[in-house]
Amino acid sequence: MLRLFAGRENIDKERFIYDRIGECGGETLVIVPDQYTLVAEEQALKYTGTDCLFDIEIISMSRLGLRLLTEQGTESVDMLDRYGRFMLLTRLIKEHSEDFDIFRRSAGKQAFTTMLSDFISEFKQQECSLDEIAAMLDGDDADAILRAKLEELRGVIEAYEEKVAGKYTDSEDYISMYIGAIGKSRMIRSKNIWIYGYDSITPKFTRAMLELSAAAKSVSFILNRSDFGLDEQMEGMLRAKCREMSVPFSCEEIGPEYETDKTETVRRIERGLWNDSLPEAERAENRGFEADDLTVVCAANPYYEAESAAAYIWHLVRDLGYRMRDIQVIANDEGAMHPVIKRVFAEYGLPVFMDSARDITDTAPVSFIVDLLWFLVHGMNAQYLFALLKTGLAGVQADDVEDLENYARTYHIRGTMWERDFRYGEDALGTAAFSRLNDIRRDVMSKVGELRKAAAADQTTAEFVERFRSY
Repeated sequence: MLRLFAGRENIDKERFIYDRIGECGGETLVIVPDQYTLVAEEQALKYTGTDCLFDIEIISMSRLGLRLLTEQGTESVDMLDRYGRFMLLTRLIKEHSEDFDIFRRSAGKQAFTTMLSDFISEFKQQECSLDEIAAMLDGDDADAILRAKLEELRGVIEAYEEKVAGKYTDSEDYISMYIGAIGKSRMIRSKNIWIYGYDSITPKFTRAMLELSAAAKSVSFILNRSDFGLDEQMEGMLRAKCREMSVPFSCEEIGPEYETDKTETVRRIERGLWNDSLPEAERAENRGFEADDLTVVCAANPYYEAESAAAYIWHLVRDLGYRMRDIQVIANDEGAMHPVIKRVFAEYGLPVFMDSARDITDTAPVSFIVDLLWFLVHGMNAQYLFALLKTGLAGVQADDVEDLENYARTYHIRGTMWERDFRYGEDALGTAAFSRLNDIRRDVMSKVGELRKAAAADQTTAEFVERFRSY
């Protein structure tokens, strides 16, 4: 079942959501945008009045997709990220350079490759095909230049699809993969799902939401009301899709009891948001209004934008008595803005915590375990040895790790040579330093040797884990 709950921007939607969740009970997934998960968890704790979320889980759609694929054992795919796509398109554009006429001058530039990469991403998000666009441009009244541009890009896009097909999965095809996994999931069947925080949704996201509606107990989506009729179009589209899929559908207005008390500045913004028909008297009043709780900054580029934010944060902390934990910075382009914010804030001496998904192997404990196992699996390859030593969890000081790595590179220490005492370089290093390196090697390899024996022995998983923990 798909349930829509509609309200304007002055509605406290999160209070409404957790009131409803409390009334209905059961296991609940709350799906929010990737960058909003941390704040969404804070809001969930606030409105549920608890210190821990038991039956409620905050999750992004991409993280849910990974869990669905993992449940069915299909999560291991060769991903082509945006950098890989950029590199592949750069090569394909060069190969098709003779096909360009309109784009001849710009085809070799980075901006053109970026534009084409974004075009392909948006193209797939909207579930379009080249044939569909070509069909739309076949009419006599179609724009001739637009048709010519599309024809020039067609060769590169088709070549891209051929290169990727059967070898790699890009992020848009990955979405299609986990959409296909929704109907087979046992985990989803027992869940109530709430989706909010999305001002717009793509056709792929819509398809995922409809598949969830067909598989889960219920899916509830928060719809933002506007004066432009966009919400009515979305409601009509979802109603029609649900009818096609025989999914029950309902739409309910969020009551006025959830309207929030906000500053006069925010009230004026919300009254005018998506509203182009304000009375002239109210427009005149807005023109004469001076907001003392809103500052708008025009920045030339993202770096100046981050610097303006950093300087303002220092003003809040130094002059107005704010604490760092009272301040949040929201950026809508994670990939582009996160590196800029980290760099600029570091220059200003501002600590910053990024609420973004990280690979689990980025953490030192997991990296230590993985590199240790790879060291055993890959014939004591030195790169894994130094990776685990550099985590700081092996009991070896950073200076000693650096000296050991320099020695190994100089004298080509590899494979089983780690199991024998070093023989070369004592004169160059000095007896004390040379003995120190041998002592480190013995200590590390004695522990690795014990673990290797445990791995080779006929032991249960629990026994191996216990030996592993003792390391």
